[in-house]
Amino acid sequence: MNPTSQHHEGKPPLKRDQRHQVQSKETEGSAKSETNANARKSSEQSLSQYTTDTMITGLLKAKLMADSMIPFNAISVETNDGIVKLTGYLESQQQMAQAEKIARAIKGVKVVENQLHLKS
Repeated sequence: MNPTSQHHEGKPPLKRDQRHQVQSKETEGSAKSETNANARKSSEQSLSQYTTDTMITGLLKAKLMADSMIPFNAISVETNDGIVKLTGYLESQQQMAQAEKIARAIKGVKVVENQLHLKS
């Protein structure tokens, strides 16, 4: 049987341009399915990273609060994709170094951006 005369039981044979349309729709469906799967995976990764960032921020804030050397309310903490940004004003270089040391010790922290300043 040649390709131009293929047909399914009870259905008339498809013409050449009709077969092409069916194949195009099948290809589009497959591409959409792959795109949806990639979007789900990306969304799951984003949610997972958001959760990790939230956990890092919470743990770091708790550790800073527990450290008697650091006035906790003087430091702001932001975490995005494992990158921790510390901002605020402290009394000494030792406090600044201690805050950074605590942040670096937390699992999941990739980079610490220390934007702490000394009070003048």
